[in-house]
Amino acid sequence: MSGAEKGTGPAVCVGSWVLYRPGGVARLQGMASADMLHAAGVPEDVFVPAIGDGTTGYALLRQPVDGIFFTGSLATGTKIAAAAS
Repeated sequence: MSGAEKGTGPAVCVGSWVLYRPGGVARLQGMASADMLHAAGVPEDVFVPAIGDGTTGYALLRQPVDGIFFTGSLATGTKIAAAAS
């Protein structure tokens, strides 16, 4: 189970929606996760994959959000924490 699935279940259960930006090498896995969740009945506007590179991720951080769930390197996590604060 990837980080996306671990964070998605609790978020959806409490009524949140998930905008998922998979890492550069996991784009197909991200789309497969979306397909499986949608086939299982999760509405398409509740789990939304956002495919792109680091600039896409940075643009997402500039939006008002209540929380960020991140799995990845310490270097990227440090950049996310700085950009989100």
